[in-house]
Amino acid sequence: MTPNNCKSMPYWERQVEKYNFYLIMHEHLFVFRKPKKGEDLSRVRYSMGLSK
Repeated sequence: MTPNNCKSMPYWERQVEKYNFYLIMHEHLFVFRKPKKGEDLSRVRYSMGLSK
């Protein structure tokens, strides 16, 4: 676990032990999903790397 200066860190350390999950500190976690068939992709067309 990474040390930090957060006052709530002891609370989260206990929660990790209690519920068995990972803490991700100072990171960005991106969650992606596959588009549904027929879904409008115009909003993300420039970030897909696909040419039309």
